[in-house]
Amino acid sequence: MAKAPKDGYMRKVFFSDEDRCWVAVAPELEGCSALGDTAAEALKEFEVAIRLYLESLEAHGDPIPKPLSQQEMGGRLLLRLPKILQRCLKEDAAEEGISVNQYALYLIALARGQIHPLKPRQPLPQLVRDVSLKYRKGTSRHPLGPRPTPSRP
Repeated sequence: MAKAPKDGYMRKVFFSDEDRCWVAVAPELEGCSALGDTAAEALKEFEVAIRLYLESLEAHGDPIPKPLSQQEMGGRLLLRLPKILQRCLKEDAAEEGISVNQYALYLIALARGQIHPLKPRQPLPQLVRDVSLKYRKGTSRHPLGPRPTPSRP
């Protein structure tokens, strides 16, 4: 369960088997959480926790984290990779005839889709849609091998 309220901070609520209660957190506010016997109670308590957390940051002169919903994404991600992994990615990308960047992007999108499957009514992210369209139009090779040729009766 997650929602984006007026302040922009995402709320995530989950049941903790360890604590045997509901926990509400905001990924942007490290260490800020609240507990409740129900999800609604945890969220209600979390509103107070957020207010106190932000007041404490301000009182101590600490920077207030910007909500993820208000952060601009530059479209770049710098990763440090073990040399052997970088070599494997380069070899696989070369074998498929695509750039390492395209291949890594495909693998990240594929893995994310397996971990967080899209809901049936949720539209595909634009990036995956664009890659899929290029593949269907034949303007891009599929990273996992050649496009299957339909058999004719």
